[in-house]
Amino acid sequence: MITALLLLACQEPAGPLGSFTAVLGHALAEDDPEALYDTTSAAFQEQVPLRTIRTVVTAVRQTCGAPLELEVDPAGWERGGFQHLVRAAGPRRVALFRVSLDAEGRVAGLLQQFEAPVWSAEELVAALDSWPGDFGVAGACIPAGAEPPRRFERHAGRETFPLGSIFKVYVLAEVARRIGSGELSWDQPLALREEWKSLPSGTMQNEPAGAEFPVREYVRRMIGISDNTATDHLLWLVGRDAVEAGLAACRNSVPERNQPFLSTRELFFLKGLPDSAAAHGGDLGRLAADWKDTDPAVRRAWLAEATEVWAEGDTAQLRASAAIGYGLRSLAAPAHLEIEWFAAPEDLVALYLEAAADRLYTPGASAAFREGLAYGAPLYQGPGVSYHGFKGGSETGVFALSLLLRLDDGRTAAVCVCRSGFPPADAALPQASVDAATALARALLEGRVGAGGR
Repeated sequence: MITALLLLACQEPAGPLGSFTAVLGHALAEDDPEALYDTTSAAFQEQVPLRTIRTVVTAVRQTCGAPLELEVDPAGWERGGFQHLVRAAGPRRVALFRVSLDAEGRVAGLLQQFEAPVWSAEELVAALDSWPGDFGVAGACIPAGAEPPRRFERHAGRETFPLGSIFKVYVLAEVARRIGSGELSWDQPLALREEWKSLPSGTMQNEPAGAEFPVREYVRRMIGISDNTATDHLLWLVGRDAVEAGLAACRNSVPERNQPFLSTRELFFLKGLPDSAAAHGGDLGRLAADWKDTDPAVRRAWLAEATEVWAEGDTAQLRASAAIGYGLRSLAAPAHLEIEWFAAPEDLVALYLEAAADRLYTPGASAAFREGLAYGAPLYQGPGVSYHGFKGGSETGVFALSLLLRLDDGRTAAVCVCRSGFPPADAALPQASVDAATALARALLEGRVGAGGR
């Protein structure tokens, strides 16, 4: 019966797309991921295992509910390498399937996401207040007309948060400033240096030292896949001092907490190598507490001492040791979060809206910042989006998301969600955070959250 309801609702196109849509409908209605996997190409199957499709089918069925109504977007989807867009609308949520087909009509690319949920302000607050640990959520929308801005802020536990990889937008801002002024260009080559290589996430650490890539590629990897080695190369290209000096212009409210502005390699080494905490009894928790409470000048001295110790070791071996030690030591010392990069969620919202309004340094710098931020994953799925920028961040005990959106009619919204201090085994946390961020963005854009909303 579910299959009949689903397929009756679907206006199937002809040809290979119609065949795919019919199989997709069957797979979702009858919980048959194998049938969907059978529509994919050999090249697709080399990269994506069947278990991934099983996970997708299960998630859509559980999240959207039944019956599902399928609709093919007649305009197609000529973005990101995809050709077609299929919507699967259930009573609870809408799932989106972006599809590309090869010359033989088989699926060469498939991306599933959920459309941003439609929540009232009361539903949003109830969801946030059910979260464990500390959180900060902020958002703002600049309407297209003469209406005043709409804002939302809610915190629990702390006012400023560790950002994880969202800190990379501050590196991007300095790169963008220099591109806007002509000091740098997107095409300028930059060679990889062994001593600047970091740990994953990312893949650039696997490239040979001396290999050259343009600045654009470093930015693409830094924002698009949160590549740590790409980030550190850009940080050292523009200079730690310059990034620190730019924090105020980037609307960061706690610049002193970000001094010294750490590279990702430094963070991994500080947390992962026992020798880094030698002056603090070898205790990462004690080092973190001392790091939080001391003067930036003292922190710089500690970092300089640690750097001298690291310089005596083999770079590759140090990275391997830090990779092993980081996770174990961080889990054992929750206070490690005090060695991080910090901001309030409102700070990121303000930065993004400055860039959207061409007020981040210069119009050229603002445009370069937006161009870089657009390499982020397309997290928000809602109607009428003409620009999407995203950066997320996570490490042990940290999860954060940030969005900048512009609609076709000019409405602009920025949202930031920061979480910390939550149980490490909370498997529901990432999706709950994504749902809240995208629901808030949609509520702001559609006027369901007003000025000063809490």
